[in-house]
Amino acid sequence: MPLTKTLTWIGRCWAPIVLVASLCATVAVGLVPQIEPNVSHKSLVWLVSAIAGLVISGGRLLQVELKSIKEQLRAESIQPYPFPTELYRVIADTLVSKEPIHRGAGTIRIGIFHGQTGKQEQEPLHRNVYKRFDDQLTYCIAHSGPRSWEVRQLIMVPNLDRLSMILSVIDGKKRREGKNAPVRVLLPPFSVPLMSPLIIGDEDAFLAFSDPSVYRVRAGVHIHGKESVKMLIAYFDEIWLSSEPIEIRSPIRMIPENIVQVRTTLEKAGS
Repeated sequence: MPLTKTLTWIGRCWAPIVLVASLCATVAVGLVPQIEPNVSHKSLVWLVSAIAGLVISGGRLLQVELKSIKEQLRAESIQPYPFPTELYRVIADTLVSKEPIHRGAGTIRIGIFHGQTGKQEQEPLHRNVYKRFDDQLTYCIAHSGPRSWEVRQLIMVPNLDRLSMILSVIDGKKRREGKNAPVRVLLPPFSVPLMSPLIIGDEDAFLAFSDPSVYRVRAGVHIHGKESVKMLIAYFDEIWLSSEPIEIRSPIRMIPENIVQVRTTLEKAGS
């Protein structure tokens, strides 16, 4: 890359000057017969060198322009996934392939806003598809840390059964190893069902609809692009930083007193 940039600079700065000079010399050779033949040869060499310089700089500029056009074409996009099998597969693939996450940079934000309608099945039909997503998210949580990425989980908890399920997952053997994986919960009453966001880094996000039969989502869209994702990050962080969520896990450990508070609130709401 440094060599390419150097050649580009040489070609861009000096090639036009050399080209003009060599053209003048070539014309002069043709008009003034007394000029020695080796001068003509030298002028042709300079001419060829100048043209080569222009080709190098032009090729580099063309490469830059093509790259810019390619980035613009994929800068902002929305792809729908109407079925859970495809949606969960793409989410898992994105988590696996996201370079900034695996280099130890960035934040994963996941809003689990589905499951508000009461008791649902815990043994879903597409168990293998869900498991791959769960395993990848667990990997990200377990490897989070102060010098790595952060995983923020914001979860709606409608009842005590759902709370027990959530606690068993976030305090499981693998996920409890996470060193930068805070969890906050939202308690009823819930005004309306919400779409569940999953934001990976600052360029990829998913918005998904709740599946009324299981504690999962059933369809959603994949949003790619920094400007679009920036708005979703602002939406998530506004809820995350508000006074409504209750933190039941700090970045490094469970918070028992807050869990007791959540249980008490849910018991009162159910009585």
